[in-house]
Amino acid sequence: MANREDKLPEQDVALQKGRFLLWLENYWYHYKWHTIVSLFFAFTLLFCLVQCVKREEPDLLLVAAGDIAFTDTDARDAFVSAFGAVAPGQGKGEKQKVEVSHYTIFSPEQMTSLSTDESGEYSPATFTALKLSSQTEYDAFTSFRMTGESCLYLVSDYIYENSNLKEYAVPLSELFEKMPESALDDYSVRFSELAFSNYYAACGALPDDFRLVLTKPLVVGKASKEAVYNAYTALFCAIVSFEEP
Repeated sequence: MANREDKLPEQDVALQKGRFLLWLENYWYHYKWHTIVSLFFAFTLLFCLVQCVKREEPDLLLVAAGDIAFTDTDARDAFVSAFGAVAPGQGKGEKQKVEVSHYTIFSPEQMTSLSTDESGEYSPATFTALKLSSQTEYDAFTSFRMTGESCLYLVSDYIYENSNLKEYAVPLSELFEKMPESALDDYSVRFSELAFSNYYAACGALPDDFRLVLTKPLVVGKASKEAVYNAYTALFCAIVSFEEP
């Protein structure tokens, strides 16, 4: 009898391990894609936070929104450097420091495509996870715009057509005597068609459907200051008017 009682704790531990493994197997079966997608976006967010901590506060901030995600540090730095190369000066021969902030937002069509594997099997769980993540990023993007911290935006067609960004945009006709060849309307230019984008290879990280937009300053935020806004305007015009050396 004593021997039987001595074995009971061991049997209980084994039973608990078996239950845990069964639960883990069941969880992975039902929530595998939720977990994978969540970990991916958690990693991306952590990466961005680390980069923000390491970098000094920029003079100018370019905000990108759409199906874009910088996970390669070197590629991201090269992308930022391209804009810094044409940034306006701030005296003593120094360029103003430009930084890029981005929000990863997918259109419904893109989410459907990403949720379908090579064999054509569609995953509703993956679509739901992408939809929730994109909505969160879109809300954050919309909230940031209201801070007035930037007025230079690089957005996908989906963002441009489904937000009120155009209502705040500065007409190109007010900035250029002649309408740029890359203009899509009076408020935006096709980024991939600019000489700037073709000259700096790092700009190839963006899909072809992105637009560059300059918005009017708000009454609050860093960009509301005249000198800062003038610097944003100069940067926008420098990018659009860029000619290969």
